Amino acid sequence: MNKKFIVFFLIFIFIILEYFNTFEQLEYMARDFNYRDNGYIDSRIVIVGIDDKSLESIGKWPWKRKTHAELINVIEKGSPAVIGFDVMFTEKDDDSEEDEILSETLGSYDNIILPLVGVLDSSAKSNNIVVKSTLKPVEIIDRSVKTGHINVIPDSDGIVRNALLYFEYEDKTIYSFPWVIYNKYSEKTMQNKISESELPLDDWNRMHINYYGKHFDMEYISYLNVLNGEIPVEYFKNKIVLVGAYSLGIDDYYFTSIERQVPMYGIEIHANIIQNFLDGNLKSNAPLSINLLILIIIAFLSYFFINKLSIIKSSIFITIAIILYFVISVEIYKIGLILYLVYPVVFLIIINLFLSIVDYIYETKEKKYIREMFGRYVSKEIVDKILIDGKEGIKLGGLRKEATFIFVDVRNFTVLSEKLNSEEVVEIINKYLNIFANSILEYGGTLDKFIGDAAMGIFNAPLEIDNHPLKAVQAAWRMNKDSEA
Repeated sequence: MNKKFIVFFLIFIFIILEYFNTFEQLEYMARDFNYRDNGYIDSRIVIVGIDDKSLESIGKWPWKRKTHAELINVIEKGSPAVIGFDVMFTEKDDDSEEDEILSETLGSYDNIILPLVGVLDSSAKSNNIVVKSTLKPVEIIDRSVKTGHINVIPDSDGIVRNALLYFEYEDKTIYSFPWVIYNKYSEKTMQNKISESELPLDDWNRMHINYYGKHFDMEYISYLNVLNGEIPVEYFKNKIVLVGAYSLGIDDYYFTSIERQVPMYGIEIHANIIQNFLDGNLKSNAPLSINLLILIIIAFLSYFFINKLSIIKSSIFITIAIILYFVISVEIYKIGLILYLVYPVVFLIIINLFLSIVDYIYETKEKKYIREMFGRYVSKEIVDKILIDGKEGIKLGGLRKEATFIFVDVRNFTVLSEKLNSEEVVEIINKYLNIFANSILEYGGTLDKFIGDAAMGIFNAPLEIDNHPLKAVQAAWRMNKDSEA
């Protein structure tokens, strides 16, 4: 089997696998493990959590809207840059005065963002997100503030790795809650901001989320502590204040790539996305062409090294190459490019496995051929030495050394052959030459040649033999003994 054909065939197979992302689940797991550019937690972002302590003190959820209005007034005394209030007010309160109080409070400030949700049609797919309707604050509240959607589209394994930047609805572009908050912050603080065109989006209009911290890592204070005035209002000056659920009982949590088994609150995910915007920490999937180029480079290196290394050394090479690739991919991730992990690693293992199998098959056939060719003339030890030494054991020009030779022939063979028929002559020759061969090989000699009824053996060449003259005599004595039997 041609090695080059194997290499090209495997490249073709893996191009197809990459194109259709066949190992999607494994790829996700590998990325979650390897791609973690954890950095500092930005102190410009603070979460005011609706936590268990607040629920126990204030009462059963949902709370009166007057309570939220009071919290907003407390925070606004500290002159925050923006408040992202991740609480849905999609239904009118039983007490219309509650809605009016909250609406009036919201209308008093220009830096508060509320959420809405787009109801996606089941036909929604990449490049074609269909929104049937939106769940937004009731009219009296909605007209007082800006809104941003909080839709989440997890990957096929249920893990949130990407943030949906926008969707279209009724000829309007509805941007995400974090993006609207970030824009308001940039407007308030007069800081340079990234533009929408700089955001690397996938076919779903999503951008990759680089998580800075695990669950509870983001700066957080209790809703109750703020409401009770236990937090100095100066603490909120020029900050992005995010108010949202911080209790599993409110059912606003998701599983993320930074901790696959530990849920993270939605407000924490918003905080991470906003910090991505603030830092300009934008990651994008490497183009398919780059990933394919990596496969070709791996194939070339594997083909080059596998022909020069033993199986053990090849295994070491594979291990080092995999570790090195993971390290390099992390560094490339830090500068903004996400490379495939599973496909190159599996390809490296598979291609080296196939090439090693081919080498093993060729080597086995060659050894079998050598044993069949030389096994009839030299001892097993000499054949083994030839197989071990290979070409290195064959020296052009020969080798000068001391050796013992033994020559034998059948006495009176000419006279004997005249008296017997050809079948009997052949039988006698075979018998005596077999005795000769067995005796030579038994004492470590080498069968050199058969010439009619004569034969020649060598001791101490090519295999080194101690006391080779003695071995030759012992072989001759054994021939004589067996021939008399």
